[in-house]
Amino acid sequence: MLPDDVAEEITRRFSDASAQCGKSLRVVMTHQSLGQVKVYGKLVGDFMGHSFTNVVKPIWDANPGLEPVEMQTPYVAPRAELVPESREALETFLIVARSSIEFAKQHIPEDQQKSLFAYGGMEEVVAAADAIAAFLAEPRFRDD
Repeated sequence: MLPDDVAEEITRRFSDASAQCGKSLRVVMTHQSLGQVKVYGKLVGDFMGHSFTNVVKPIWDANPGLEPVEMQTPYVAPRAELVPESREALETFLIVARSSIEFAKQHIPEDQQKSLFAYGGMEEVVAAADAIAAFLAEPRFRDD
């Protein structure tokens, strides 16, 4: 068993490191590309998760007095909600996207669409817009 002062110092330092890790992710999210954000976000999750489950939680289990009160309450999953600004941005996008799709469909015959458009054609674009509409209707933190 660790001396209380050492156990307390380790948990404090890992709490500080996790807070700084979260701050660094917010900076990366502001200044880097989406691909870099996704990679770094996973790395941040790995560090925070492993440091908690592998180091901090075992110390708390051995020294229950160090565990913060808020960590002793049952976990309640957060609800995925969009802030009004995000909701408005998605709604505006969908209006413009659907208008673009309808204009293209009205002015290019379906048989020409199949030969003109690449890959999955207009159907794939419609499906992508529909998926965004579904996300707007039911926000989520991750896909299944």
